[in-house]
Amino acid sequence: MNAPRNIFGKPSEDAVLHSDARARADAATGRTVPNAEVAAWLEKVGTPEEGPMPRRWLK
Repeated sequence: MNAPRNIFGKPSEDAVLHSDARARADAATGRTVPNAEVAAWLEKVGTPEEGPMPRRWLK
């Protein structure tokens, strides 16, 4: 059984390298979300207008 991951601990170097590689691959293929779109969604978090993160951001 795997030990629970500590979300507050420092990530391993392998984890950082892997996430960097995934982010670079996403950016290279155009899988990005415009900053203005993310900012508009974040401004609604914690308000009555809050909604879920758009599913299309996960494609």
